[in-house]
Amino acid sequence: EAIYGTRRWRTTEEGEFVRYTSKGENTVYAICLEWPGKELRLEAPKPASNTEVRMLGYGGDIEWLNDNDEIVIRVPQLTVDELPCQHAYVFELKNVE
Repeated sequence: EAIYGTRRWRTTEEGEFVRYTSKGENTVYAICLEWPGKELRLEAPKPASNTEVRMLGYGGDIEWLNDNDEIVIRVPQLTVDELPCQHAYVFELKNVE
């Protein structure tokens, strides 16, 4: 799924392998430039009580938790055939600050 109409978010990167873009008022996309492993910890977007997380190109539910105002995503363990792509992995974070 394409994310047309996105723009730079207030923080453009986090660490060496995560970049951010945004769409609308409170949707942020965390773009991982390499597979994040079992867990992805994001400090920049702050979760709210109604935050939703999904991985573009993956139809399953994404588990996440709020750990001291950090979003901790439990990355699904996928086979090579199940990966949404081979180059970057995008997590859509709705209702974040």
